[in-house]
Amino acid sequence: MEQVDVTAAIHILQQHHYKITKQRQALLVYLAQHADFYIALAAVDQHLRQQFPTMSYDTIYRNVKEMQSIGILETQVFKNGLRVKYQCDFSGPEHSHFICQNCGRVKEIGFPDFNSIKDQLQHYQVTAYQVEVWGICESCLK
Repeated sequence: MEQVDVTAAIHILQQHHYKITKQRQALLVYLAQHADFYIALAAVDQHLRQQFPTMSYDTIYRNVKEMQSIGILETQVFKNGLRVKYQCDFSGPEHSHFICQNCGRVKEIGFPDFNSIKDQLQHYQVTAYQVEVWGICESCLK
């Protein structure tokens, strides 16, 4: 596999006072190498335990949830369980994806114009929004 740069993610971890451990780095590198897919948490667990046999599923899950909460990772619940992916844009956490419900492939898509929705919510404070389009990718359709 190619070498990937996880410097931005490590910087965010440091800003939030997390220790930069070999296990956290391995998690980030693995997910960054597959940044265009949501990877099953079980596959992440299996991969990391090959490198760190004493690492528990709970530790992996906790790290995924912590990194999700600070914007480094994204998670989705698929039919077969929780999947995780590396954040594709650290500068703009609000973005849109097409997500293949079969293989988990992710394609970043343009963010739609929300002016009409904002017009309908004039007396509300919108704090966040996201758009996800689900379907079957062209590889799975073949």
